[in-house]
Amino acid sequence: MNPYNQRGVTLIEVMIGIAIAGIIFQIILSFYIFGSRAFNLGEVQSDLQNKTRIAARSLTKELRYAKELRILPEVPDPITSDWGYIFVNDDSFIEYRDKDSSRIILNGSGNSGFQISFEVKDSPRILCFKITCSSGTRSYEIESEVLLLNLDTIDGSDNGTVVGFKL
Repeated sequence: MNPYNQRGVTLIEVMIGIAIAGIIFQIILSFYIFGSRAFNLGEVQSDLQNKTRIAARSLTKELRYAKELRILPEVPDPITSDWGYIFVNDDSFIEYRDKDSSRIILNGSGNSGFQISFEVKDSPRILCFKITCSSGTRSYEIESEVLLLNLDTIDGSDNGTVVGFKL
């Protein structure tokens, strides 16, 4: 046997193989991390859009058949009449409150929260509202209108953050 004719792998070949495998692993890991971050951002945005659409649908459902309605800058304290009020509370949840009860229409869950503004624009029977749902640096906003079917005019100011109504 010739001692110089042995088959095997040299140390340099092993090191080159390990370096190439490390580079390939780094590229695969980068793609995975990028994809994971993109998915998480998309999921947060989708959640904000969902919550905002649900809030808009809930407001429309609550207010459409109001017999009297007024826009106010803040919730009256104490509530003594038979009016109900929809507003964003201190926890950034959309809340309905009357003299006997209070309920959360939609909560922000997690670190997301809402902002609402109400406005009368073109017709005295159309209530316009803008809802913004925010979470961290991301936000989503919807502007919508409600045709008030049982009402001729809206009392109070032309814009505000609270709407009071009687059914």
